[in-house]
Amino acid sequence: TYWYRSERKKDALGYDGFVGSLRCAWGSIHEATAVLVAVNYFSARNMIVSECGMFAGEAILQDYRKRCSAFNNLNFAQRVQLTLLRKLHDLGCYIGATPDGIITRSNDKSCVEALEVKNHCPFQMYQNHKNPIRIVDKEPTESLPKSYIPQLQLEMFCIGFHCRSAILIRLTATKGSIIHRIHRNDEYIEIVLRRILKFFKNYVVAQKPPESNFGSNDRTLERIVELTHRIAEESSVIARIPHKDIQRCQPFNTPLLR
Repeated sequence: TYWYRSERKKDALGYDGFVGSLRCAWGSIHEATAVLVAVNYFSARNMIVSECGMFAGEAILQDYRKRCSAFNNLNFAQRVQLTLLRKLHDLGCYIGATPDGIITRSNDKSCVEALEVKNHCPFQMYQNHKNPIRIVDKEPTESLPKSYIPQLQLEMFCIGFHCRSAILIRLTATKGSIIHRIHRNDEYIEIVLRRILKFFKNYVVAQKPPESNFGSNDRTLERIVELTHRIAEESSVIARIPHKDIQRCQPFNTPLLR
């Protein structure tokens, strides 16, 4: 395509930069299709998929500042998270998250799940090869990639304490889709907030560059790694959607990849 040729000519991003931009382009183009997978699946189960914007951390603070009774109803873990969020906000470190949507039950709008979609790019790049781009489209694995855990936990945190789980949809080009459910882990969120606070105070506020492998001697780092593995392993696969049931805009008999 023209996009591919123009990006190759630039060469300013380098090889890794080009691969990253290609994957980002694929993800952006097919994001609506992945969200449609959620709409089709959950609407058939009496649930609603809604659009949303950014959930800002300061909105949580404002909500509980206005309602003292609501703050008193929080458990210990939630109060700790709110205290850490306030400290970050007071330092000028604003936290927010933008999920790809939210899911609610039609008969219980208080039950909210974050929706995140990931599109697996089928293109793989090979350096120093006459055919640098190859198509490698694999079945989505049932094991949840652990790299998604921090983003999903932050999204649940920013939506609010009533958000106790998240839905992750992984969509492939020709191998269908898989739907995961991930549960909120308040200990994980607290440790991450503490590390953000420590980093912001020690380096951003102090205006000094961080040393290599920041916080590698921090005992909480081992706990974060342990919890990341556990959260991924405890996630559940709630559905696999075959390729023939993925709703795309082109005619059904037109292959996505020729």
